[in-house]
Amino acid sequence: MLAALLGSPNLDASGAAYADLASGLVDSRLVEVLAGLLASHRLRIEMIKTGHPLGPRSRAGVENSHYFYRAADIYAVNGQRVSDRPVPAAVIEAGRWLMALPVGARVTTVMGPAPWHAALGAGDRSGFRDDGFANRVHHDHIHLAMARPAGRGCQ
Repeated sequence: MLAALLGSPNLDASGAAYADLASGLVDSRLVEVLAGLLASHRLRIEMIKTGHPLGPRSRAGVENSHYFYRAADIYAVNGQRVSDRPVPAAVIEAGRWLMALPVGARVTTVMGPAPWHAALGAGDRSGFRDDGFANRVHHDHIHLAMARPAGRGCQ
């Protein structure tokens, strides 16, 4: 799965994000979701771990999924920026694709800008975090993250 993701013509990743993916350290569940999205969407992935400003925990003490290779930040879909207004159709489509995944197969946390959440419409929002803080912090990208695997400490 990882080789297919790295070789996908739809992957447009920063050097740091590509290196993180190529390291083999990225959570396999996240790789699976990204590969699924890449099957029909060109994604600009800016960050996984390398370059993220926080260590293992946020200033509030919350575990930072980026630090543990369990998160990815998508800044554009099919060449259209997540921050564009009105929200581009491709960006909405990617969100709806995520919403259509069965809960056990999707990322556990999805955050993004408030206008994007509003544009998604009805559907299963399990894992989607749509609140003022999350929307402000993720005003220009879609953040996908996996929860820590059951039975593991911070890793």
